[in-house]
Formats: sequence, C-alpha cells, structure tokens
Amino acid sequence: MARPSLQWRGRFAVKPTRQRRAGQRGFGLMEAIVALVLLAGTGAVLFEWMQQNLRTVARLESAERERLLQEAALGLLRGVNPALQPEGERSVAGLSLTWQSTAQLGPPRRMGSDAGPATGVWEVSLHRLEITVTQQQPALQLRLSVLQPGYRSVLTGSPAP
Repeated sequence: MARPSLQWRGRFAVKPTRQRRAGQRGFGLMEAIVALVLLAGTGAVLFEWMQQNLRTVARLESAERERLLQEAALGLLRGVNPALQPEGERSVAGLSLTWQSTAQLGPPRRMGSDAGPATGVWEVSLHRLEITVTQQQPALQLRLSVLQPGYRSVLTGSPAP
C-alpha cells in the first residue's frame, strides 16, 4: 500500500487534498447552512405552538376554578330566603360569601293551597341576588348575579314550607 507523499509548503509538510470529481456526492457547507435554517424555523414554530397550548391550559384551569367557586357559592345560598334575609354574609372553610337582594318583577304575589290568589297565606317574589365570593387560598374573588325565589308567610306564626 502506497503512502501519499507529503508536499512541502514553506517549513511545513502538508498532505495533498483530494479533489472532488464531477458527480461525486457530499454534504457541503451551503447544504449544512440551509439545513440549520430549516431546523431553526421549525423549532421556532413548534416553540410558539407549545406556548399557545400552555396559555390555553392556563385559561381552562382558571375557568374551572371559577366554575367550582360558583358551584360552592350557589350551594351555600341554597338555603337562603331572600324575602326574609335580603342581605347577609356566610363564611365556610376559607370561603367568604356576601349578598344583597332586590325584588324583581313587581310586587309579591299571594299564594296558598286553600285560599284564592288574592287571599293566600304566602307572599312569593323573585329576587336578584348580587353575590361576592372570596376564596382565601388561592386568592380569588368572583362576582355573580342570580335570580332566586323568596317567600314569607302573611300569617304570623306560620311555619315555613
């Protein structure tokens, strides 16, 4: 096997470089640059796509926390009669709830099973409750408005239904 001969350039010995023949395949500098540009562009697009997905997940988690807080608030208000208790406050396990109600749709109507509509034993009315819900951990405040029926006895000493 013959060893390639060394060429002398000044004081240094240099191996002769191989010349590319026509039609010989290889990966040159220009191809490498184009490949890196394509890789960088694809990486940037993928990075932005992932950021958008993370923002969407954060919005969904926030909406879910608000929905759960609304459900908890409505559960606490389930036993409230706005005709008898037009405003109030309740606190349970890090959840604080305040409300104010206003009667809606005109004057209350009298209702009863034995009496006619004008002489009933119950006044029934519809109330709009403006609710403020505050959660301690994680800190979150929410305002909502709901319609809830209210009732009160026209006769004194009558028990609630």
